[in-house]
Amino acid sequence: SAAKGIKPGGISQISGNPNDGAYEREDLWRYEAGIKSTWLDRRLLFNAAYFHMDYSKKQTSTLQVVPLSVNPAGVISRTVNIGKAKVDGFEAEVKAELTEGLTATLNYTYLRALYTDFVTAQTSASSIIVIGNCTIQQFDTFRACLSSNTGRRMEQVPPHSLLAGLQYERPLRGDWKFTGDVSVQYRDDRFLNDSNTWILPSYWTTDLRLGVD
Repeated sequence: SAAKGIKPGGISQISGNPNDGAYEREDLWRYEAGIKSTWLDRRLLFNAAYFHMDYSKKQTSTLQVVPLSVNPAGVISRTVNIGKAKVDGFEAEVKAELTEGLTATLNYTYLRALYTDFVTAQTSASSIIVIGNCTIQQFDTFRACLSSNTGRRMEQVPPHSLLAGLQYERPLRGDWKFTGDVSVQYRDDRFLNDSNTWILPSYWTTDLRLGVD
């Protein structure tokens, strides 16, 4: 399947002329192919899908060069259209009825999300050193360092995610029933900024729920 999505444009932080803070709409094309199936008298379910997403004029909050009269630092943070990005992903779901009342589930997602066209301004020496690339460009009466984030991972996107669980249900007297649910979740490390300098480490969580309905 193929689908197109649009995120409306708007006006970010204004710096004198309102047109300076305007940004365009974001366009997204999503392509997906997958399978949905059941086996063993519907006691086993297996679903899988591959998808590809292409962003153009992607909206993000980043540093932009502005006149010194607006900000003495020469840059300001606001929402802009940065260029292009892409996401390739795969997801799979398995659900199996092990015995009467006992069900196991497993969900896995893989995401490869990269910026393919993204240049941003840097203000601090430490940021320039960490990012490792800088192109000096003259802007009116001052110079700025432009760094390329092309090829870097998109922020807040973990490459691997996993969720496994067991659910148990047993009838009691009357209309009452006992339910139990235990799940384990894994989330891979992910970057917190577009320059990939701040990282949130991977982690595991476990949840347990018992109840009578």
